[in-house]
Amino acid sequence: MRRLLLAILDEADRPVSTPAVLKAMARRAGCNRPGTEPACPFDGDKHDSCPAWCWRQRVYPQLRALANIGLVQRIRVPDRRCMYWSRVDNETDAAMNRLLGADPPVQP
Repeated sequence: MRRLLLAILDEADRPVSTPAVLKAMARRAGCNRPGTEPACPFDGDKHDSCPAWCWRQRVYPQLRALANIGLVQRIRVPDRRCMYWSRVDNETDAAMNRLLGADPPVQP
């Protein structure tokens, strides 16, 4: 899932709102509620009006985790209720070391 989220953010030319990330995830991976009752009310919707809320509980914690390790930037826009996300352009050695679980070398 993290690779898919990073790909979604990589393809964006500007920061992406959480609802837009959810919709992109639903377009790529499908509904996150298959086989549940009641059935998704947006199943077969020709107008692409699904808000993809079924992905929120899985996607939002992953976005925060990616932000915590330095691969994604969290952006809060004044007067907006949702969070925006963007891929960090340059992955620093420190972020990669944290991601891999290695401690950075100590400088003398």
